[in-house]
Amino acid sequence: MKKIVRMIGVGYLLLAAGQGAAQQPFPTKPLRIIAPFTAGSTIDVMARTVAGKLPEVLGQQVLVENRVGAGGAVGMEATARAPKDGYTMMLAANGLAIIPGMTPNISWDPVRDFAPITQIATGPLFIIVHPGVPARNLQELIALAKSQPGKVRYGHSGLGSSQHMAGELLSVAAGIDLVNVPYKGNEESLADLLGGRIEMNLTGDR
Repeated sequence: MKKIVRMIGVGYLLLAAGQGAAQQPFPTKPLRIIAPFTAGSTIDVMARTVAGKLPEVLGQQVLVENRVGAGGAVGMEATARAPKDGYTMMLAANGLAIIPGMTPNISWDPVRDFAPITQIATGPLFIIVHPGVPARNLQELIALAKSQPGKVRYGHSGLGSSQHMAGELLSVAAGIDLVNVPYKGNEESLADLLGGRIEMNLTGDR
């Protein structure tokens, strides 16, 4: 953790930094980390963990701001629009690379508007199903989806999220018709899964 904090890293901690900041003492005021997913998500927890340690290195308070929606795109746009003075950072996930390819009219560019600092973590996604779903392994789940095309719904944290892409990849690879159901955050998706309103979720968590 100390090494990560010294690199100002978490996930992909992205800094909207301008050249003018290098000519001034830095930092001279509080900084913020934008977490583009809901409170309690993995990204939110990691952002708050690092934000709690960064003052030891930077000598300034670091605040976490949740800007939620559109698979992280809302937070990404907010970061891109922030003053390029080095005081706004973002903890990003795969959507930073995925969303521009899915949404051609976005106002930001992942290369032009962001400067990467470091990578903090990688992790797998897990397929989980409601207890009422008659499938106890992947083979049984695929067989069920093939027998009921367009009936098995999976929740995810937004279009362009890693969960959404994983679900679409599974659909193509297995030749099945899964229905994607986007949410503002994975916590909402998991709540609906537990309530039986959707059948499955691909979670890391996000």
